Amino acid sequence: MKEAFYADWEADDYLTVNTEIYVPDYYTRNMGLKGLWILADTEIHLQEEWMETAYDEGMILFLLKKKEGIWTGEESEKIWGYIREAASWLNGGFGILSAYRYLAGIGDACMVVEQMKKDHSNNFAEIFFCGDQKAFRFQNMWEQMKGFRRIIYDDSRGETFPVRNMSHLEKIQIVSGGTCRSCHVAVPSVCCGKEVPLVLIFHGITSNGKKFMEQTGWDLLAEKYGFIVAAPTGYLNRWNIGESSSYPSDIEFVKEILKFLRNKYSVDKKRIYLMGFSMGAALVNLLQCRLPYVFASSVAFSGQIGGKDEDSVLLLKGKNRKENVYEKEDPDVPRIMWMAYGEEEKPWEYPGSREHAVAFWVNAAGGNIDKSRILRNDEKVYEKVYAGLYGEVRIICQKHTGHAYHPELMEYIYQELFKKTVRIDKEKGGC
Repeated sequence: MKEAFYADWEADDYLTVNTEIYVPDYYTRNMGLKGLWILADTEIHLQEEWMETAYDEGMILFLLKKKEGIWTGEESEKIWGYIREAASWLNGGFGILSAYRYLAGIGDACMVVEQMKKDHSNNFAEIFFCGDQKAFRFQNMWEQMKGFRRIIYDDSRGETFPVRNMSHLEKIQIVSGGTCRSCHVAVPSVCCGKEVPLVLIFHGITSNGKKFMEQTGWDLLAEKYGFIVAAPTGYLNRWNIGESSSYPSDIEFVKEILKFLRNKYSVDKKRIYLMGFSMGAALVNLLQCRLPYVFASSVAFSGQIGGKDEDSVLLLKGKNRKENVYEKEDPDVPRIMWMAYGEEEKPWEYPGSREHAVAFWVNAAGGNIDKSRILRNDEKVYEKVYAGLYGEVRIICQKHTGHAYHPELMEYIYQELFKKTVRIDKEKGGC
């Protein structure tokens, strides 16, 4: 028998909310869950069948009920504050994925949800209403809601996408550092008999490789352009970006992935590329530093290099093995690094110092931090480039965007960067 736990929350003397919460018992081992908030009248309780569905779907359930009286639309901002802070989902308290947050109103609570839809619909993938409490059926509701996800760009803007079936991906298991790790791989149908490029993509904290592949659409691009894409999952859905001794080494994990894929497929060793978001972007920076002869070019979305070493392992709470894990092992290895970020990102959302990262990579490319060239400046993107002796650094500012990425930029990245760059051996020079 699955069980829920209960929590009372008092907004003021007139509003007390009793919450029934169900968390799958495996959530600490399987971060990156969905979250469903249901506002209802006092007679409704979480039921076994609801929790069975939540377990199967990897979803946390929150059933919010007003302790006394009926719901009113004026209470929407207080409930929104409760969802934000007490449930902690914006801070990843239970590892709920931002793209998979759902909201439902049952009976009188529809008034609150209706107002929240007007003011905060950008923060939910789907919102459901059922004014007749007796007619409410959980499974019918979830069937209507679960087919959608939402990429959130900022507090006022986002885009809803259908959830895709990702059963075509190959899941591989790799033992690295004594720990069994997973990676989802998409292989194009026309790669037999010839060497093809390889793209490695790294998710943000609390997500996982399969979800990141589905959200970014790199598997679709792999089929369209004929390359392999691999999406590893971090240990506890995090990356060891500071080489903490308390976490498995992700440098070694990536080496094992490359070894596995090279043995199984015809991978072009001169066309291996990196792309990451948030904490995954910080790992991209680390990989470029620690494995300088492996990758042709890289893109880091919203996560760079910490100005101080401790910035890099803040989330890991571990002790570094090295004083500076981002030290370049060979400064004149040709590199191309693109960095993208959201114009409206908050300082605490961005792992590391952006200014430090730009200066670091411009120096690594043999360029001048005081010299740049603007490539484009339109309603969506501001883009500039620093050219150096050993490579280039490109900065892409995503306008009207917070800590997020635009899925449509992925094809631009492949066409304008990955497709045009090949790793050049150091002794041959150039980029």
